[in-house]
Amino acid sequence: MCYNADDMRAITTDTADFEYLRENDLVYVDKTKAIHDLVKDTSRRFFFISRPRRYGKSLFCSTLHALFDGRRDLFEGLYIAERTDYSFERYPVLHFDFSPLDTMDIESFLSDFRRMIRRQAYVHDLTIEEGTPSGMLTSLLDGLIEKEGKRVVIIIDEFDSPLTGAMGKPFAEEIRCGDQDERAEDKALLHNGGGEALEPLDLLEDEQPGGPIDESCLRPGLRLHR
Repeated sequence: MCYNADDMRAITTDTADFEYLRENDLVYVDKTKAIHDLVKDTSRRFFFISRPRRYGKSLFCSTLHALFDGRRDLFEGLYIAERTDYSFERYPVLHFDFSPLDTMDIESFLSDFRRMIRRQAYVHDLTIEEGTPSGMLTSLLDGLIEKEGKRVVIIIDEFDSPLTGAMGKPFAEEIRCGDQDERAEDKALLHNGGGEALEPLDLLEDEQPGGPIDESCLRPGLRLHR
């Protein structure tokens, strides 16, 4: 079989943006069957998905974001749109990418983290008060639930980047040990969402060879509801 090079779609390695790939008719390897298998499993609260570097985790997160944003137009011709009954219902999505966070010291890290949360609030047309990251995140979740009346999807990409970036610096030990009061507050948020009930998650970053791992940490796939 012969192929005309002019008719072949371009391959790019410089973006992990699902929307960009689809809207520019670039090559995309359809992983939506795996995504459908993941999101239809309502028996889990958290999914932790890990893979080696350059394995497509960020693109996977971007694809999940588009899916839960109800962007059915981006999935035309793909497995989940053509061979399943997935509804493409829109949910409010919080998408955090930890790779750009400053890891020079704990103050810079916390400042960047707060900025990320404020940006998510801005995207969803909400205003939240300054405070600890966990307190701000709780306010953001409460505000989204009240505004949208739906469960909130949280996607966290590159969650370990601050630790690896701070490796060998005092900052890494501060993150690992941390302030005990802060850790207790964060743990409470993870277990009850600041007063909300945790429901089976909607997403996360990637899959292990044996399937998704249930993990008690904020990862790509947390759903909260009243």
